[in-house]
Amino acid sequence: MHYVVDLDNNREFAIDLQEADRGLWEADLGEDEPVRLKLKGRAEDGGFVIAVNGVERTFYLDSDATSAYLTDDRDMMKVQVDPAGDVVLDHGTTERRGELDLGTLRSPITGVALEILVSEGDAVEEGQPVMIVEAMKMENTLTAPATGTVTAVEPEQGDRVHSDDVLLRIDRHG
Repeated sequence: MHYVVDLDNNREFAIDLQEADRGLWEADLGEDEPVRLKLKGRAEDGGFVIAVNGVERTFYLDSDATSAYLTDDRDMMKVQVDPAGDVVLDHGTTERRGELDLGTLRSPITGVALEILVSEGDAVEEGQPVMIVEAMKMENTLTAPATGTVTAVEPEQGDRVHSDDVLLRIDRHG
């Protein structure tokens, strides 16, 4: 999946994130070698323990009413992550090519569709919880990417889903 990550409103990165193996992710930042990420678990203080190229680090994700902040033992940065489709970075500016399909919810992880909270024909609001996917004993609540009417729910409760699988389609309006 392609993302644009904006750090502190001034550093933009195009990232291609792919699941290389169960629980092991590779983030291609356009450099020689992809960054290998493995979620190791949660720290006692609530942080996420992630091995970055084999080195364990603890990250914290905090938010206020308008922004999200990523912190570790070195820095605190305001972070915004957007699905990007085809993204080209040129001297710090981002050019997006093609139309993004904002009415399709894709699985960000491989796991099990633990609970499906909506049905075909339901009206949903952007940001409304629509499905819970369990991965590595962690429940991940996925939200509607747009306001509209649910036109398709692909998995059934208990089905295994893979990273980038279509989970839900929404006919956008509003």
